[in-house]
Amino acid sequence: MSEKMLELHLNKIEHEYTNITVWASVLTIIFLVFSFFSLFKIEQSRKEIEDLRKKGKEDIDGTITNATNIFNGLRDQTNSTIDSYKETIENIITEYQSKLDAINKKKEGDE
Repeated sequence: MSEKMLELHLNKIEHEYTNITVWASVLTIIFLVFSFFSLFKIEQSRKEIEDLRKKGKEDIDGTITNATNIFNGLRDQTNSTIDSYKETIENIITEYQSKLDAINKKKEGDE
């Protein structure tokens, strides 16, 4: 009888060990699935970050180009305005100089 009991106890231990092994296998597979999923998500996030970085760089470069074009346009406009003012001032100076010369000649002629 003790041999029978020992055999039953051994069968019970073997069954429990098999049960534990099956559950350990299931948990291992679940962990593997989650590991692969997390690796996939990390790689996907890395790609999204790289795409955002590239788009941000393109946007910054575009903004710099636009700002440079606006600055150059304003500089050219300012330079042309300054040249126009210089020409106008030179014309006024020439006109007043000729009037002053005419007044000086008239004054010399009256004397």
